[in-house]
Amino acid sequence: MKVALRIFVLLLTVAAVLLRAQNRSAVPSDRPDTPFKLANLEGVSNGKPAIVVKDRIYDLQRANEFVTQQARLTTVAIPLNNIQIIEQYDRVKARLYQIANFLASSPATFGTSSDSTRFVAPLLYPWNIIAVAVNYRAHGAEMNRNLAADYDKDPPFVFAKSPKATLNAPGAPVIIPEGRDRIDWEIELAAIVGKKSSNVKSAQAEDYLWGFGLILDISDRGGQTRKDPLFNADWFSGKSRDGFAPMGATIVPKEFLKNYQNVGLKLAVNGQVMQESNTSYMVHNVRELLQFITSVQTLEPGDIIATGTPEGVGNGRKPPVFLKRGDVITAEIEGVGSIRTPVK
Repeated sequence: MKVALRIFVLLLTVAAVLLRAQNRSAVPSDRPDTPFKLANLEGVSNGKPAIVVKDRIYDLQRANEFVTQQARLTTVAIPLNNIQIIEQYDRVKARLYQIANFLASSPATFGTSSDSTRFVAPLLYPWNIIAVAVNYRAHGAEMNRNLAADYDKDPPFVFAKSPKATLNAPGAPVIIPEGRDRIDWEIELAAIVGKKSSNVKSAQAEDYLWGFGLILDISDRGGQTRKDPLFNADWFSGKSRDGFAPMGATIVPKEFLKNYQNVGLKLAVNGQVMQESNTSYMVHNVRELLQFITSVQTLEPGDIIATGTPEGVGNGRKPPVFLKRGDVITAEIEGVGSIRTPVK
């Protein structure tokens, strides 16, 4: 009897050890082993955050609850909008890694495909969209800008686009204003700020970046006719019209796009490729842009730097080609995502 009891106790002990080991192995890694992106779903005024893992889209709050339950994790509250997630990224990133790692090996049934999902712009709304003019030499040449050999020694030329007015959802149309017939396209890598940034040095710039997105800088090349030619360069009406900043559905953390300064960009109109280049051709790289801009103004988490467009815009063609109602813009950036934008 005593021998049988000892064997029984031993078996229970072994079972308990195995059970603990099994539970430990079921806990997903909190390391960035599985790439993911963030998106923003329709449903509330500023959207509902989503996580994209292996091309499946999951409501982030629901995914957090699901993985917490399935893997018996401690509860971690994730903010209800993407800008707050970026602002609190150091606190929540380990849980996001766990969610991505778990869903990569055990996809949840509530995941959807991009074709069946309605998105809004991934960031609603940042304080600032700061854009950069003529940041690719070939684009300067096609626009008849005579760039000096040491053009890169000058600070970049930057301008602002109004976030609330210009940000446009993926798939939403760009509306050509009445009487405007010189509407042009530009594809740009969007660098997304991760921390409050003031007087950031280039060498530390990556510490202040959160990640990257795709943005279109739709531009009205028609300008305004004024009696005084001093004011004929009208960047406000050319760049900040309603809906003139469509943004791709997904944004990617920097740890999953380490080669951001060497990724391909491509834009087509009605299936014809118009722009095809690489971010390696920037005159001022992302780190230099962040250094210059933050020497002038403070940037906040979620702010967007539209880093400039390469050659291939409509106004640079001979003869010029501009968007018209019924056109469809498609664009993609390697490792970031894509967008389809109809023109009306």
